[in-house]
Amino acid sequence: MSGVEKADRPSTVQLKVGEPRQYRTARLVIRSPNGPERSVVLVPVSGVHDAAVRAIVYAKSLHPAEVEGIYFVTDQEEVPDVVEGWHDRRIDVPLILVEAAFRDLGEPLLTEIRRHTARPDTVVTVVLPELIPAHWWENILHNQTAFYIKRLLLFEPQVVVTSVPFHLRDAAATTTASSSSGTA
Repeated sequence: MSGVEKADRPSTVQLKVGEPRQYRTARLVIRSPNGPERSVVLVPVSGVHDAAVRAIVYAKSLHPAEVEGIYFVTDQEEVPDVVEGWHDRRIDVPLILVEAAFRDLGEPLLTEIRRHTARPDTVVTVVLPELIPAHWWENILHNQTAFYIKRLLLFEPQVVVTSVPFHLRDAAATTTASSSSGTA
């Protein structure tokens, strides 16, 4: 015997907590201590740029059963450039093109996620590339879509949301350093 036994029923843990009354006893049911049997990672991208590539690299490092990049098509004229950029960067992850009428990303994103979570053994991780601006006031321009997606998915079952920051200050410094060293 290995000393470890697997119970067929969920484990129950009781926590005693101080006031207020409704928090005195809480029961946590642990259904699967080993985690999901199947993991899928989706990376919504707005284009092919360094932040998106960094998020894809992170997504692949999670070793899921599937990784997919998702591009929400709001303008058909942009599609050839995005597909060409995907191929030029030799990204070895499939890029799924999803129609997003009227720039509404919510319903198409939920449809893609639920296509995977229809299987009860699957957890979907949504990896968001996020631009971190050099100055605080630039936050008004950046990451509004990421905030929207985080709020949208907060209560979606079987979904984990994570962000991969890409610091624009560091990118600008690297670009400046490489261009100044090339002119010397």
